[in-house]
Amino acid sequence: MRPYNEVALVAAIDFSVRLLRYAVEDDTVTRLMDDLARPIRRFEEICEEAEQSGDQDGALGVYAEEVDYLEDLIGASFVVLQTKIRRVCSSALSLNEELMTLIDRGVPGFEDQRAVLSLGDKYGSTGSTLVELIWDIGNYFKHRDEWPPEVWDEEAKGEKRSIKNARTTRKSVERVGIVWNSTAGNMRTAYEFLGVMPYSRCGKLAEAVQRWAGYVQNHAQTNS
Repeated sequence: MRPYNEVALVAAIDFSVRLLRYAVEDDTVTRLMDDLARPIRRFEEICEEAEQSGDQDGALGVYAEEVDYLEDLIGASFVVLQTKIRRVCSSALSLNEELMTLIDRGVPGFEDQRAVLSLGDKYGSTGSTLVELIWDIGNYFKHRDEWPPEVWDEEAKGEKRSIKNARTTRKSVERVGIVWNSTAGNMRTAYEFLGVMPYSRCGKLAEAVQRWAGYVQNHAQTNS
């Protein structure tokens, strides 16, 4: 423990607590998710209009043309959500580090990023929190095209750590229905598993992340 006087000690800890509060209260990601909801809703309207036209072949053509764009929009939404999650985690870990340095006692559950992600209720029977799932889906979307085929196989001796890490992510996202070479659309499948139907209701995931962020803040206040 450093030889801080009591006033400096309180001030240093209070600064880290305020940084966490700012990260929790920031609504940038919520507004970005609202922005993403608009083109997703437009996709839904285009498909509805095509179906109502009575031209089944035309409707299928419209759907096929737009669906890749929709997959990218949904994937982007998980990356956007990650920015909020990352900021809250970073602030929580900084607070923990400050406490460990100043009073040699941190916040239980703030030991590392995965511990912070796991705070809160588990989602269904997955054994993980919703935020953990969102985080892993975002990583899958960002890196899936870089993964070698071995990632989808079982572990083998002498593998690179990068393949092992990617396989861990793969096993996580398989719980939400993501599969290799999906023809149904992995991002749409993920939304459906997470209860986002229609897809333009993606703002509910931002709300869920915000609830988790509030839980992290309350956990810090209770345990620091």
